[in-house]
Amino acid sequence: MTKTKAFLLSLSLAFSALQAHAHPNHDRLQSIPEETAQDRGDFVMKKMVGAKRLDASWTHAERVETLYMDKGEEHLWRVSYKNSSAADAVKQTFFIFLDDNGNYVTSNYTGQP
Repeated sequence: MTKTKAFLLSLSLAFSALQAHAHPNHDRLQSIPEETAQDRGDFVMKKMVGAKRLDASWTHAERVETLYMDKGEEHLWRVSYKNSSAADAVKQTFFIFLDDNGNYVTSNYTGQP
């Protein structure tokens, strides 16, 4: 009888431990630090120039701002670059958006994800 009680106690403890971890957002990771977001943005910028998705003049673009955007459940890093040598004034600032983990999400000239 003692072995049965011990088994049942072990079993109930095992299931209660599972319930303790069963809450929303338990797998949510903390966002990467700003410096890491900047490094990832620089990496994406170089890749885009290398793939000819951006003009070669963007190689010398200046990083001007890194902003953590909290839009409800969506959290993004926005890394902004300025290229004064771009012919079109509207396209002198380029924005790269990264998720909490530093993965590329999108990029554009508007600053809106």
